[in-house]
Amino acid sequence: MKPILTFFCFLLLVCTGFTKDKHPNVITLLVDDLGYRDIGCYGGPVKTPVLDDLAAEGVRFTDFHSGAPVCSPSRA
Repeated sequence: MKPILTFFCFLLLVCTGFTKDKHPNVITLLVDDLGYRDIGCYGGPVKTPVLDDLAAEGVRFTDFHSGAPVCSPSRA
């Protein structure tokens, strides 16, 4: 009985490791009136240590396009 129980416990541990899918963590920050060089990770004067850590561990996008020269479309 003990070898069968040990086998099934081992099988359970092995099988559960293969079924987990890793989903990416995606964070979108929508900030009103924030310029490109306003935060620290882009060389700005404001100290933002948490955002700098997120930028260091993730992907930084450096090519931005705006549909309008004002911030009102982001508020709608």
